[in-house]
Amino acid sequence: MITEPQVKPAATESQELTAEMVALIDKGKEQGFVTYDDILDVFPEAEDELDKIDALYQKLMSDGVSVLADSATTQDAGQQFVAKQDEEERIRALRVPAATGLTEEELKS
Repeated sequence: MITEPQVKPAATESQELTAEMVALIDKGKEQGFVTYDDILDVFPEAEDELDKIDALYQKLMSDGVSVLADSATTQDAGQQFVAKQDEEERIRALRVPAATGLTEEELKS
């Protein structure tokens, strides 16, 4: 007699996420990223908790949180963000109204 394999019901998100995981996700949402070291702080014995780590990664990805290699990478990401803001500010300054000294309303009329 062949029996059907027993399939465990999928755990719900609240069952899979511990308080530490939720705190890490919140940190990631706030700063836009977490590091591998942040994850290892929550899972010091990572090999024993692969299912939980997988659930964490899925949640981070669904929330748009990046996972970066180390703090040097995070500094680079922060510098890139500032550089992008500076570039956008320079582009805004080069717009026609700013270059001509006219307001947008004056240009429209």
